[in-house]
Amino acid sequence: MKNLYAPWRSNYIRLTETQKTCPLCLEESAELDEKNYVIKRYTHCYIMLNLYPYNAGHVMIVPFAHCDKLAHLSPQARAEIAQAASECETALLQTLKADGINMGLNIGGKAAGGTIPEHLHMHVLPRFHGDTNFLPLLSDTKQISLNLVEVYKRLKDSF
Repeated sequence: MKNLYAPWRSNYIRLTETQKTCPLCLEESAELDEKNYVIKRYTHCYIMLNLYPYNAGHVMIVPFAHCDKLAHLSPQARAEIAQAASECETALLQTLKADGINMGLNIGGKAAGGTIPEHLHMHVLPRFHGDTNFLPLLSDTKQISLNLVEVYKRLKDSF
């Protein structure tokens, strides 16, 4: 794989290497939601933009409970995550005009591909015809063409 200079990821790398607390555990206060790209809060979970997306509009549904398995959440939290996933589907299809959606959980820590294995979260990725182009094939590089702030504002308004 060739290197792609991506300085915006350096804060994330330093954060995950040195942070003593979980970056997905948010305080009850919604005062920093815009700074943290939190799109919507529910009783048991919240939706936020992924700061290091696979595609523009890549969101995560994160339970407030700090746990690593779906089975460790309350039935109410699991039901609310499913409801939030449904709302994400609608918003991504209608607002960003996605052609499809991928949803998934990384359960099993690092072996499952999770970057933050101790705090379960669901990825919801909009997919677009042609979003896989020659860059991943030739240079193992993914291009994302939409600005994170613009995507946040558009999705925030749709919820």
